[in-house]
Amino acid sequence: MELLVVISIIAILLGIIVPTYNSIREKAQYTKAKASVKNLETAFKAYLDQYRTWPATWNESDQEIDNNVVDILKGVASTYNKDKIVFYEFETTNSAGDALDSWSNPSDQNTWRAYHFRVDADYDNKIDGITRSVLVWSPGADRSNNTPDDVKSWD
Repeated sequence: MELLVVISIIAILLGIIVPTYNSIREKAQYTKAKASVKNLETAFKAYLDQYRTWPATWNESDQEIDNNVVDILKGVASTYNKDKIVFYEFETTNSAGDALDSWSNPSDQNTWRAYHFRVDADYDNKIDGITRSVLVWSPGADRSNNTPDDVKSWD
């Protein structure tokens, strides 16, 4: 009888702890992504301050932060970062070198989602009506762009 009481108490406690843990984990992923998009925005702005122009391959369309962008921001010598300045140190990239968001598991390709960005290619400090020189975002937990759970640098 006492064993049943103990097992019941443990089951009740697990019923309380598991949902709380998942909620805390989700909030931590969001917080990490929010910090990353803000820091990436700062890195892009530092790049623009240094070179006074965006690379020709960066335009006002949505782009993933792929291995080419990663290399430019990491200071790998290239046409677009000839001074080898490190603007950002990436914590997580996949085998292709894309910058993965906080919901991505580097060992599981099915979860890979790169951060996205868009630059103000005409230098009027506006992108789709938002006063910014660069926008950076993560697709969020649902892994789809343009949904309410996207983590945006401009929010």
